[in-house]
Amino acid sequence: MLSDSVERIKQMVVKEFIQIFRDKRMKAIVFVIPLLQTMVFGYAVTMDVNNIPTAVYDLDRSYESRELVRRLAASGYFDVLYTPGSPAEVQDLLDRSKVTVALQINRGFSADLHRRIPTAVQLLVDGTDSNTGIVALDYANRIILKYAGDLAPAGLPLPARIDLRQRRGIIPSSRARTTMCPASLPW
Repeated sequence: MLSDSVERIKQMVVKEFIQIFRDKRMKAIVFVIPLLQTMVFGYAVTMDVNNIPTAVYDLDRSYESRELVRRLAASGYFDVLYTPGSPAEVQDLLDRSKVTVALQINRGFSADLHRRIPTAVQLLVDGTDSNTGIVALDYANRIILKYAGDLAPAGLPLPARIDLRQRRGIIPSSRARTTMCPASLPW
């Protein structure tokens, strides 16, 4: 019985291929259009993320902290739009989706770097668009580690590290169906 079903399906597939190759328009639909779509999507659809709206909450206000911010902005990935004056302002910018990333540089950043002891910066990422958030986190991580490496003398451990803290905001569960469907709506 199973072999009869397989044989019928095989015959139907052969019949459909014969039909496709008889009709010139069908050949175009089956072969040319997918090829064109592949080429167009290769240029139109990109996962690159540039000009990420960024806030910088700089409590240290030193040359070193400004240099770190300058490097983030000069990378082309981050667009520093806001310099909030309080944690509440940072939270408000993230909650209202005005920024995707908020960098907090704590007091003593410069002093810790000069003393060659590990220091921390905090990067807060809006996870509403999880792909952009992950890419932004990776970009910032690379830039900060490069900056730390440029400051460290050869052979010594890096003087700066990133203090990354995750916090689930709106949706406490991490189930995909509760986050992916709302995230794909065109607001």
